Parts: sequence; structure tokens; C-alpha cells
Amino acid sequence: MLPVIRHHYIVVIIVIAFMMLSNTVTASPANAITVNSIEQFPISLSPYISIFADNSQGLLINDIKDIQEEQWQQGFTGTANFGFTDSAYWVRVRFNNTATVPQHVKLEQAYPLMDEVTFFAPQISQETPNLITYSSFQTGDSFPFESRGILHRNFIFNITVPPETLQTYYVRFHSRDTIEINFKLWDELSFSTFDHNAQLMYGIFYGAIFVLIVFNLSIYFALQYQSYLYYVATLIAFTLVEASLNGLTFEYLFSNNPEFNKLIRPILICVVMGLTGLFSISYFTAVPQFDIKKA
Repeated sequence: MLPVIRHHYIVVIIVIAFMMLSNTVTASPANAITVNSIEQFPISLSPYISIFADNSQGLLINDIKDIQEEQWQQGFTGTANFGFTDSAYWVRVRFNNTATVPQHVKLEQAYPLMDEVTFFAPQISQETPNLITYSSFQTGDSFPFESRGILHRNFIFNITVPPETLQTYYVRFHSRDTIEINFKLWDELSFSTFDHNAQLMYGIFYGAIFVLIVFNLSIYFALQYQSYLYYVATLIAFTLVEASLNGLTFEYLFSNNPEFNKLIRPILICVVMGLTGLFSISYFTAVPQFDIKKA
């Protein structure tokens, strides 16, 4: 009886070890993601990306292709945040299509505050199929908003993976703001649906703040209490800061003035802090007034 139990125990250990190894290989960042087998979009690409820090900021795509595998950072489970840095960061992601038809997907960098974003797509020549070159497309919030291939608050890139093909894509980031890499993969339908709902929620959020601004401004004009004016000014400045962090001020207000769009954000944050202080002082030092009519 004991040898049988021991045998079953060993089998269970082997099965568990195999499952763990299998999961490790499936989630390995070095592996390509098979786009035609994705059942539900969006999907985070964090487990599949590899990142290389270019401290010199001078490496080109041909240099990056020759980087040794062990020099790439891998094993990301969420957003890769490198903080404020002078380095340029290269992201590599591989897409595999085992189907007999092309696969059309969208790659989203879901963080809008990036100065320079350069997307490198492989180009295969019909005459020399073994020779792979790369075309580049540069955008970012240091360029006019119209420089984006898809006019969106985040960075969206269309990708078509040919049938029965494994392709490698690269994206280079450089920014005076924090480097935050958050890749998502969408199909056309899921992206359109999500973006439609997101725009609706943004409309509700900013619409509610607009109603608050109008309401409190009307109270100020009626009562002439300074506190309401400070409150309205704080709401306006806070709304602009929030819209800037979401990439909406660049999309709708300062699309042709990227430098001003970057400059206005820290200024507005200081303005919010100052106005909040003025509002607090005015509110807590306000003298109650009672309109008592004598009989």
C-alpha cells in the first residue's frame, strides 16, 4: 500500500512541476504572442515585451537588432515604470500568426505623456524575403497632435501580421517626463467599443464638473462671497490638470503647441495648490451674515 501511495505522490509532484514549467514557458516574455489565438481583447503585452535601456540615446534600429538576448530586460507583470531618466528605452515585441489569413490588430501605448515615440515596423522585400528592413514612424507630445497616425489621446499603431509569419516590432521612447510603458493589444471592434465608452465617461465626468462650476459661479454672483470665486477657480484649474494628465488638453486645446502643453501642466498644478490655500483661508475666515428684518 505504501509504495502505491508513494508512486501517486511522485506522479502528482511531476504533474505539478510540469504545469508550472508549462505556465512559465507560456508567459515567457521572450516568446511571441500568437495573435490569431487570442480569445478576448484587450490583452496586456507586459509578459511578452523585452526592454533595453539606451543610456547613450544614440543607438539606431540596426544597433538594437544586434543586441544580445541577455541584455534585454524581461519578466514584466504590469506597467514598466522607469521614472525620470535621461536614457532612451527600446521595447521589443514579437507577433506570431499561424493562420492562413492576415491578422489586423492595434498596439496601444496607454500612457500619453511621452515626448518621443518612434515605432519601427518590419518590411519584407518580395525580391529578397530573407532581408528584413524597418520603416519608422515618429510621434509624441513634443510634436503636433496631427503627427499621430491615429488621432487619439494615447499612442495607437496599426499592425498587420502576414499569414504564417513571425514578426518583431520595436518602439523607442524618450521623454523628459517619466518613462511608463503600458502596452495593450486590441482588435478593431473591441478598441472602438472601449474608446466609445471611455469618451462617454470622460464626457460625464467633465460635464459634471462644468455643472459644478456654473452652479457655484452663479452663487458667487448672487451672494458676492469670495470663497465661491476661489472654489470655482480651483475647479477650473484642477479640471485642466486632470485633462492634461489624460492627454485631452493636447488633443483638444493645444494640439498645435506641444511645448506650451507641456509647460502648462506644472504651472496649473502650482495654481491648484495656491487656489486651494486661498479657498481654505477664505472659507474658514468667512464671517456669517444674517439678513434679519425687523418687524
